[in-house]
Amino acid sequence: MAGTVRDGTLSATPGAARHSPDGPRHAARSHPRSWPYILGLLVLDGAVTGWVWPTLTRPLWYDEAWRAYHLSIGAGWFSALRSANAPLPLGWYALERGMIATFGNTAFVLRLPDILALPVTTLLTYALARWWLGRPAAAIIAAAVTVNGSLIVYGMQLKSYLPEAACAAAVVLLWLRARRAAEDGRSPLPAQAGLLICGITSLSALLLLAPLLLIDLGAALAVLRPAGRGAGRRTTPWRRDPAARRLPGAVAVGVAALAHLTFFVLPQSYLTKTPYWAGFFLHRATGWHQLRTAGADLASRSLTDALLRPDGQYGSPFVGSKLLTPSAGWVVLALTIGLVVAWSAGLVGAARSRDGRALVAAILGAIALVVVGGALKQWPAGWVRANLFLLPPLYVLAGVGARSLVRAARAPGGAVGTLLGVVVTVAALGFAGLAVTVGIGRVDEVRTTAHDPLLLGDLSQLVAVQKAQAHPGDVQIVVSWRKDLEQWYKPQQYYAFYADETRAGTAVTNNDTLLLPPGGAFGDPIKAFLAARPHAGAVFLVTYNLVPDQARDNLLTFLRGQGWCPAPGAASSPPPWLLTGQLNRLTRCAG
Repeated sequence: MAGTVRDGTLSATPGAARHSPDGPRHAARSHPRSWPYILGLLVLDGAVTGWVWPTLTRPLWYDEAWRAYHLSIGAGWFSALRSANAPLPLGWYALERGMIATFGNTAFVLRLPDILALPVTTLLTYALARWWLGRPAAAIIAAAVTVNGSLIVYGMQLKSYLPEAACAAAVVLLWLRARRAAEDGRSPLPAQAGLLICGITSLSALLLLAPLLLIDLGAALAVLRPAGRGAGRRTTPWRRDPAARRLPGAVAVGVAALAHLTFFVLPQSYLTKTPYWAGFFLHRATGWHQLRTAGADLASRSLTDALLRPDGQYGSPFVGSKLLTPSAGWVVLALTIGLVVAWSAGLVGAARSRDGRALVAAILGAIALVVVGGALKQWPAGWVRANLFLLPPLYVLAGVGARSLVRAARAPGGAVGTLLGVVVTVAALGFAGLAVTVGIGRVDEVRTTAHDPLLLGDLSQLVAVQKAQAHPGDVQIVVSWRKDLEQWYKPQQYYAFYADETRAGTAVTNNDTLLLPPGGAFGDPIKAFLAARPHAGAVFLVTYNLVPDQARDNLLTFLRGQGWCPAPGAASSPPPWLLTGQLNRLTRCAG
């Protein structure tokens, strides 16, 4: 028998599901005709990576270097994560540690997993789109994700945003495959093992997993309900029902993801206590306005922007950057209208099939959990980089909507249906082409920023100079002019103690380091610090980029009064590294 129809899809007979009108006829197996599209997408990935290559080989900047510090420390690494500027997922952390152990501790090695995540994201988006769309349409969706400006800006740095986007596509795809495998009479465990890996590799995977695992639980419980009157006795034992066969793996995935959240992610709560994301946590008085703004931003900025709020603040490397410049108004308007129409049609079209409803449940469930996280002040609610993981499933939903619109236009049949179908198809292709064109423009802008100064981007040079001049017993005074002193000192620690490119020379130890807060009285702390180290041969004054010249001059004057003068042959005011800071080496004054 060919199988039985259940909820719009074929099931019960092995192999029957591949012929379902719901879409797995596209996605269940690779087909030789898919390879030209896959190869084309890989060529696009290579072209994008090659074009932004100068940005991938430059030194780490602040946001990357503090992550590098946490990825590099040995004993006490877990307790140190409690002070991480943002939580790091366990799987990504382990992958980066493995890269360091295998290939060394360099900027490029640290970025390599995130660089490789670009083609992975592309191919997973293509595979997910193929569940509903034909090969050309799925390739267009995947290409649009590949050149999304925000994913390129944030994802190609030492950050987990591209792996999380890849996991977002993988979560929905693997869940669909697990359900299909169970209904085909095969084991769902291989696909569920992939879900488990995503659950501990991505911070955001649980937001998509939760609604899908609830569907698994509901399906298993529905099987347990007594049959209705006249329905007859159950002929298949509960344990052999596809929903029941998925349940153990689903429970394991849920437990693992919750354990990762509870014991690894939530202890990394430093960022929730700082003001950086405060504007994106929901507040009682402004919550509805914030949600309306978030929805408008999602529609108007997800296709057009590169840098997202709240980046671009004073002291950021992005002030004045092209990446903060908005796209032309007509472009934003056209893409916003097109995206709203495509998403609306996608919601309606996807709701007509069981697998489509799962896609909608994953997206809307994740958005709902983001809102809950914003209300609990644990996750920013808005179109910010933490929510870039939504892009692959949202792009696929737009593709489903475009397909639905084309089919609806052709519905009348005859010449009218043909004409309407052509018009809607051309409009959809124009929309997709405009989105890809904007993305390519953003990719080009990323390349043009390759040689722009970055916040603490030249810290490797500063540390290299310091280590070349330092001797055992030397001390340093570090002034960041920011309240969270320890966070800004982490990049310097990374280059001083862990980075391969600055391994030569002598590092000033943490015990011989004094961190000074911004402003306020500094005389007594410096006096006590120097008095406790009477055998110091030199004092290094490290002042980061926001320290005013007058404050630095005051410190140098005070240190001269304590018997410390610029080292012989050294300039009293050496040139600073732009957006990084300045290094002064002082030795005991002559006479």
